[in-house]
Amino acid sequence: MELIPADNGNAQASGDDPYTTTMTQTAMKLAQVQTAEVTRSTAIKKSRMPGKVMIDERKLSIIPAHFPGRIEKLYLDFTGAYVEKGDPIASVYSPELVAAQKELLEAYKSRDSNPALYQATRKKFVNWEISPDVVDQILERGEAQENFDIYSHHTGYVTKRHVAVGDHIHFGKPIFEIANLSTVWIEFEAYENDLAGVSRGNQVEFTVAAYPGETFKAKVTYIDPILE
Repeated sequence: MELIPADNGNAQASGDDPYTTTMTQTAMKLAQVQTAEVTRSTAIKKSRMPGKVMIDERKLSIIPAHFPGRIEKLYLDFTGAYVEKGDPIASVYSPELVAAQKELLEAYKSRDSNPALYQATRKKFVNWEISPDVVDQILERGEAQENFDIYSHHTGYVTKRHVAVGDHIHFGKPIFEIANLSTVWIEFEAYENDLAGVSRGNQVEFTVAAYPGETFKAKVTYIDPILE
C-alpha cells in the first residue's frame, strides 16, 4: 500500500516526538487498541499436560518367603485386597520347619547341659522371621506344628499376587507386592517445547475425572531425565 507521512500537526501536539502517533478515542475503539502500564515482574507461562495417578514407588513393598514350603492357604487371594502390618497373608507347610522344630524340642531337653546348641536351634527360627512367641508356643505344646503363617510387614493394598494355593515357594521368592496409597504421584507428560518452562518447585494445579469440579494443587518434585 502507499505510505502516507504522519501529520506534522499531530507530532507537534505530542511534544515534537516524531515516533509518537496520536489517535482519537473513536479511532482507538475501532482499532481495538488497549494500553497498559509497563512494569517489571516474573513472566508466567501456563501449560496444559495430560497425566495419570501413579503409585509412589517409595511406598511399594515386596513380601518375600522367608522359608521354603508349599502354600496351603492364602488369606489375601485377590489383587486390591487391603492388609495391615502384622496380619497373616498365607499359611505354608514346610518340611524344613517341621524338622527344625523336632531339633528344637530335643535341644530344649538338654538346654542346661548344652545351652549353645539350644540357642543355635532357636536362631534358625529368627532367621526365618518366626517370632519368639511362636517358638515358645511350640516348646509349651511339646510337638511340632505343620503349617506356619507368613505375616505382612507393611500396611497397604495388594498390587500383585505372585503365588496361588499349592505353589511351592523358595527362600526370597516374592509372594505379594503391597502399595501404601496414603500418598500418590501424579505423572504428567510434557511436550518438548514445554520443558524449558518446567522446573522443580513449580506450582501445579490439576483435576481428575473421579472428582469433577475439584482442583488440586501440588509442586513438581521430580523431572524424568529421559526424553521420549
